[in-house]
Amino acid sequence: MSKKSFEETSKTLVEAIELCFDNELWLQGLILIYSSIDIMAWLSLPDFRDKVSGSDFNKWVNRYLLPESNLHCNAEDIWGARCSTLHTGTSESSKSRRGTAKEIFYAVGSSNADGIQGWINFHNEQGCKVAVSSASLLNALQEGIKRFKSDIENDSKQADTVYKRADKFFINIDVPEVPLQQEGDSA
Repeated sequence: MSKKSFEETSKTLVEAIELCFDNELWLQGLILIYSSIDIMAWLSLPDFRDKVSGSDFNKWVNRYLLPESNLHCNAEDIWGARCSTLHTGTSESSKSRRGTAKEIFYAVGSSNADGIQGWINFHNEQGCKVAVSSASLLNALQEGIKRFKSDIENDSKQADTVYKRADKFFINIDVPEVPLQQEGDSA
């Protein structure tokens, strides 16, 4: 079972998000954030389950991502944002259209979430839309992964499940090089 695969993948997911944000690839970075939460939620499932649901995603968000974050949204809002970002690249989800989740608008680069929230409030859309800093969302993910790692380290049964699943990650594997047969060589 591979603690190394888990550690490496969680580290490189965050590095990929940072690369996207550093290069102003905001949508792509957000897609990676939501995909990373999906991955962490899958890892946290009990041994007898292997498919992540919206409630599993929300459970991980509530337990690991939201505590001590300065995000002004809840797990349902984040689930709705995940669905809209991954499926349409927009802020509007079926949950936001039904009024069961707020639309999330992102402050990126040097923009600030308070300024965007002020604009939202000025246009009388408070309650149905919320501004979130992309940097704050990334920070919440990083802290959530740290909390998740801490839980794993303190629960050997959960660690076994997580590391067994982590063995399935796409990672660089050292494979011995096999020489290719040259044209004209006979086998």
